[in-house]
Amino acid sequence: MTSRIERRTLAAIAVLGAGFALAGAAVAASADQERKPRPVRASVVGSAEFVLPYHQDKDVRSFTFDARAAPYSRPLPGIPGGLPTDARGMVTVSHYSAERDITYTSKGRVDCLVTGVRTATLTAVITEVSPGGPPVVGNRVGFSVYDGGGGEG
Repeated sequence: MTSRIERRTLAAIAVLGAGFALAGAAVAASADQERKPRPVRASVVGSAEFVLPYHQDKDVRSFTFDARAAPYSRPLPGIPGGLPTDARGMVTVSHYSAERDITYTSKGRVDCLVTGVRTATLTAVITEVSPGGPPVVGNRVGFSVYDGGGGEG
C-alpha cells in the first residue's frame, strides 16, 4: 500500500515525464520542419505533359508552371486592396502539332492562384505566342492541376 506522499511523488514524476515527452516531441517536430522547409505562401512549380483522353492524336502538349501566391497585391476597380487569390509567375505551354508538323509556345503571366490538398487552379493572361501559334495574346486561360505525387501524374 502506498502512502499519500508516495502517490503525490509518483504523480509529480509522471507529470514531469509527460512534460519531457512533449518537449521531446516538439523538438523532433521542430527538427523535422527544419529538414523540410514549407513555403510561406501557396505555389505551383513544375511541368507536365498530357494527352487528350477522348481524342487520340500524335500531338505533344506540355505545361510549365512557376506560380506563387501574392495575396492582396493586384488592385482592381472597386477592390483597391486586391484579392486573397492574387498571384505572380509564368505559365509556358508548348504544343507540337503532328498534323501541321510545327511546335509553338505560348507564355502567360499568372494573376490568380487557389490551392487545395494536392490541387491548384490558376489563371494567366497570354503575353506571347511563337510563330505558327494561334492568335491568343491577351486571352485569359485557366489551368487545373492535380499532383499525383511520385511520378503518378
